[in-house]
Amino acid sequence: MLSTLMVLQAGLPLLNFGVIKGKQRETYFAAVRTGMARNQEPMREIFRRVVQASNQRALAGCLATAGGSARSAAFFTPSIAIEESTLVRKAR
Repeated sequence: MLSTLMVLQAGLPLLNFGVIKGKQRETYFAAVRTGMARNQEPMREIFRRVVQASNQRALAGCLATAGGSARSAAFFTPSIAIEESTLVRKAR
C-alpha cells in the first residue's frame, strides 16, 4: 500500500502488480527475504517491471481514449514522457 500511495503522490499511474503471479510470486517473496538482509537489488528489479507494466497499461488507456492515435495522445509523468509513440527519458 505504501508504494501505491507514493506513486499517486508522485503523479504516476497506479501500479500494476499483475506481473507478480505464478512463479513470480516466489521470486517476490525471495526478494522480500533478500531485502531483509539489506540487499534491495532483487526488489528493485521487481518494481522496475511493475512500473514498466503500469506505464504500458496507462499508455494503452491513453491511446484508447484518444481513439488509438499516438499522435493525438500525450502522457506525462515526472520522469517519463511518452509522446507520438516515442518513449523519452527526461533529464532531471
